[in-house]
Amino acid sequence: MKWGLIGASDIAETRVIPALLANQQEIAIVQSTKIGRAEEFAKSNNILKSTDDLQQLLNSDIDAVYISSTNEKHFEQAMAAIKAKKHLLCEKPIAMSLADAQEMVTAAKNANLIFATNHHIRVAGSHQLVRNLIANGELGELISVRINHAVALPDRLKGWRITDQAAGGGVVLDIVVHDVDTLRFLIGSNISEVVGLTNSFGLGTEKIEDSAMVIYKFENGVLATSHESFVVKHNVTTLDIHGTKGSIFMENAMTQDPVAQVTIRDASGTRELTVSDREDLYIKAIRQFVRAVEKGESPYADGDDGYRSLQGALAVLESVNTKKVVKLN
Repeated sequence: MKWGLIGASDIAETRVIPALLANQQEIAIVQSTKIGRAEEFAKSNNILKSTDDLQQLLNSDIDAVYISSTNEKHFEQAMAAIKAKKHLLCEKPIAMSLADAQEMVTAAKNANLIFATNHHIRVAGSHQLVRNLIANGELGELISVRINHAVALPDRLKGWRITDQAAGGGVVLDIVVHDVDTLRFLIGSNISEVVGLTNSFGLGTEKIEDSAMVIYKFENGVLATSHESFVVKHNVTTLDIHGTKGSIFMENAMTQDPVAQVTIRDASGTRELTVSDREDLYIKAIRQFVRAVEKGESPYADGDDGYRSLQGALAVLESVNTKKVVKLN
């Protein structure tokens, strides 16, 4: 397939372009709102065409687009791509409002287009293994899950994420969306209630949080917590899952790389589980996206998953602002 890149972003350059090339995909054109940025990006990544005109990209000979612009641009760009009959892989959050997200997802379905959300964590072989263990009843009845996703934001990303509220800056729309998706994927249920607190510890501002803690209740009764941060420099991310028959502990669990270690503790004792699938998450995700387009399969995370992760993140922000528990539909 031929692809157009909407957004000359860090993640496109460091993760998605290598994954596209590894899957023998052709990158035909890149678009950025700044022509100089588009030209520089194209030159650095051996892309033949560059433009600052979205319509020029959509009118070119491409089959799909990857959207990695700043968050507030996703809706208009995705709707234009759908109108142009292009399949799309969109960065999270897929929109800034639930109404926009629903319109995007519905429009893609009506046009018979593949709409995937780039939720990479659920793609990891370690997380796929753990989900299967839960689904097969190895932990018994699920009780609770705890995500520790506090990291240090790299210097190269310290731009709009910590300065521009209108663009969707802040740790909630950047990291909580991933944690909501990971929880939904593992638990197999949607959130029913959420309460959150946020703060800023040096990178954020009064209006743009750099740290958050959240408590969730799911429709099946499972309780969960998550801790997100841009300012924790020496942490190892973890994911703990507790059931009536056993517990699972994952280290290096919330990363862009397939490096998580998985330990189970139950009546038989404590043992490390072998994770046989250590393939690059983005290579796997792109391969499955192509299969979705060519064979009618589903991507790892579709537009509905993107809608649900946004719903959870927006509920957290609502809880922070209202200082109340927020119930989700």
